Amino acid sequence: MQIVHKLKQNAVVFGLLFAGLLVLFYPAYSNLFNQMQAHRMITDYRKAVDGKSDDTKKQEIAKAHRYNTKLINEKVPESFAKRLGIKHDSEYEGLLNPSGNGMMGIVSIPSIDVELPIYHYTTNEILEKGAGHLFGSSLPVGGKSAHSVITAHRGLPSAKMFTDLDELRNGDKFFIEVLGQKIAYKVDRIKTVKPEDTQDMKIIEGEDLVTLVTCTPYGQNTHRLLVRGHRVAYNAGDEVKEPTHRRIPWAHILCIMLGVFLAVDCYVLAVRLRRNKGR
Repeated sequence: MQIVHKLKQNAVVFGLLFAGLLVLFYPAYSNLFNQMQAHRMITDYRKAVDGKSDDTKKQEIAKAHRYNTKLINEKVPESFAKRLGIKHDSEYEGLLNPSGNGMMGIVSIPSIDVELPIYHYTTNEILEKGAGHLFGSSLPVGGKSAHSVITAHRGLPSAKMFTDLDELRNGDKFFIEVLGQKIAYKVDRIKTVKPEDTQDMKIIEGEDLVTLVTCTPYGQNTHRLLVRGHRVAYNAGDEVKEPTHRRIPWAHILCIMLGVFLAVDCYVLAVRLRRNKGR
């Protein structure tokens, strides 16, 4: 009976330790899980694109360009405001949707080690799993007089997303991939604005722009961080040439250190309790 009692005690102690470690390491393994999910979606997207003929891909991109042309004369913020609250738009959803799951492309930011799927819309559901395309902005296929807006969360405990977007600097490049076509953009403006200020997202005649958007300051989310890039020539292998600006994940490191400390502390305490009971 005494052996069984000790085994139960040990099981409880180790069970509590395991549960505590799961909670403490949640940011690390949750982010890893989300990265794996994003990688799977990106892989599936590329397979779906590879399964389409070159003519089909050209036709789909041409449709997106025609859609963008209709947006040129729309004024900001009215162009966004009139679409606010619309959950389904058949024309919009039918464009750049090769997998049929709402994924329209991929955004890659090598400087901060980010690669995310881009989905139609920017609803909470969409932003939990990747980046969203702002409905009312140009579709991300490039072209003159186009301005695409891509947004993603920052500071989620479960995923990195655009958490390190503030690490980008003027001159850094990011890349958009749509239907097998890769486009490079060089950062030329970094700005913080209020959520209702959309003037910096407007289309500028003759320019090909993409703006990446996330909340700021970190943990407060009272403003929006806008990182704008203009199109530059893309050459294969450009991604690996980008400088890195990776923030040290102090929160994860502190969680790991705290977890190890608590695990050792609980183990020592359990040993002492068993010894005291044995006297």
